[in-house]
Amino acid sequence: MSRCPRNTCFLPDTGCDLGFTDLTRCPALKGAPPDEDVSLPDGGELLLPWSGSALGLADLSFVAGRTRPFVVGVLGPQNAGKTTLLASLYLLIGRDAIAMPSSQFAGSYSLAGWEAVSGSLRWEPGQPPGFPPHTSSRSGRAPGLLHLSFRDPAKDLSTDYLFTDAPGEWFQRWAVNRDAPDGAGAQWIGDRADLFLLVADREALSGENMGSARSSLRLLARRLGDQVEGRPVALVWTKSDVKIVPEMEDAVRGTVRDSMPDVKEFEVSVLADIANDGANGTGFVELFSWVLSARRSFVDLPPPIGSHNDPLSMFGGATHMTALQNEILLIGESGVGKTHYGAQLLQRLMKGEGRLKMDGAASNLEPFEAALDKLNEGVAASHTAISTYVDSIWPVIDGDGRKATLIWPEYGGEQVRQMIETRRVSAAWQERIKSSQAWLLLLRIQKTRAGDDIFSRPLRDLRGVTPEDCEVHFSDQARLVELLQMLIFAGSIAKRPMNLPRLAVLLTCWDELGVNGTPADILSERLPMLASFIHSNWKTPVILGLSALERPLSASERDMDYVVRGPEEFGFLVAQNGSKSPDLTLPIDALLTSSERVDHRS
Repeated sequence: MSRCPRNTCFLPDTGCDLGFTDLTRCPALKGAPPDEDVSLPDGGELLLPWSGSALGLADLSFVAGRTRPFVVGVLGPQNAGKTTLLASLYLLIGRDAIAMPSSQFAGSYSLAGWEAVSGSLRWEPGQPPGFPPHTSSRSGRAPGLLHLSFRDPAKDLSTDYLFTDAPGEWFQRWAVNRDAPDGAGAQWIGDRADLFLLVADREALSGENMGSARSSLRLLARRLGDQVEGRPVALVWTKSDVKIVPEMEDAVRGTVRDSMPDVKEFEVSVLADIANDGANGTGFVELFSWVLSARRSFVDLPPPIGSHNDPLSMFGGATHMTALQNEILLIGESGVGKTHYGAQLLQRLMKGEGRLKMDGAASNLEPFEAALDKLNEGVAASHTAISTYVDSIWPVIDGDGRKATLIWPEYGGEQVRQMIETRRVSAAWQERIKSSQAWLLLLRIQKTRAGDDIFSRPLRDLRGVTPEDCEVHFSDQARLVELLQMLIFAGSIAKRPMNLPRLAVLLTCWDELGVNGTPADILSERLPMLASFIHSNWKTPVILGLSALERPLSASERDMDYVVRGPEEFGFLVAQNGSKSPDLTLPIDALLTSSERVDHRS
């Protein structure tokens, strides 16, 4: 498919910027020139309207459509540490190290961009961290914008932030000439930022060219002082482990305060502070807590009155749904134990000793026939083929006599990974999202990791290290957050009005973890950014532990206990308070009977 003729639309790389999922209805494509190829994607796939990279002006409206974002301008000379500053923010969010109850991570539409700037600060096998690559001095009238969303649960309020990622050469030209063509991007930041971080590089201010560095910073401070007009400003001393002569520090500070008397000061360094037990990342938490606590002035307006609940509109009233809705969207990548749990759940329902039991016969046991046979013979079930997606309909009844029809899917987990990698949601998956009233996310947490970075392992020396491999690899947390964002977006397109379905998270293969604590604590400890995203977007998610088999099974050697006693005698659930139960139907019962209507909050 060729490009859309609209200069703000990036089909086929992203979805239609006018919001048409059926591209045959898009007026721009209908009016395309005769020689323009506007063939449609096969299968009705939904293309996401964000690429994951840093945002530009053309696609900024996707974020700004909900409310005006809070723009944080990061200014400083070349090689002053601006990109490292941004990378450090993202890594700290990934560790839930910025402990602010009023600013809970709620998502990002530029996760690939964040991963690109932060990847070099992570420890990889055989490769220590290095400084992020220099932001290229490209031409442009606006910087790259990295997006983050935070939520204040107490006030039920979301705030979108855009952090500017711009080359230092822009600011150097702008400081000399406000109207310089190659400083237009810096002027854009000066006009539109709500808060400024002015970066002062201690290494440059103590080096061979310290006089030039001081002069450049003075010019930039004066230029910013002319633009700031009462907006908050922080003077950020980077590489604070480097000592500079007091006269130089006083001269820089005096220049900045002459132009901006209310400036705040912070000192940061990515290197370990020997005096602070070798901890990395001096000063970053204090700086970013100040950034996230800043607010622009506003006025209170009366609440709008509406008749619908469109997640992309500010108008709408809540609606209610009845309990015991019947379709669950099972979300899990390959190897998380979907097949084993489905087979064991079916065994429990048929045995009828749990909270839920079968109220009749399942419509189709073929998807689980092979797995049931394997488990009854005491061996592990085979991997589900990637192309498989079969629904089995199970009539169930609970202990209070309430009935429901449970639609349980069996599919290859590679479908989920493929959806993330291609950034396309197939028509079939759109339909599943549309028809589901609850989501069950399966995570094999021992197969995921937050990874080590400069804030988790001592690091004495980083200077002079430059990355050799700039390829961007999504971290596990970013990949899972992006998956949930994709499903939320696809659901809001496929089903209007949409409130987020109820959510349960199962930490599978719990017997392999060998840990004590509640499932919610383990999730927050191992994948803190994902946990924060979940709690920001769902009021009361159910987070449980699951051991569907209770012990590892071989694919070839039989476990005779399974053969003699039956697989239904094995497996356990870890409740939200950490207690164990043999009833594997409890997560499903919680999803089916919950009457809470959860609002769309991302």
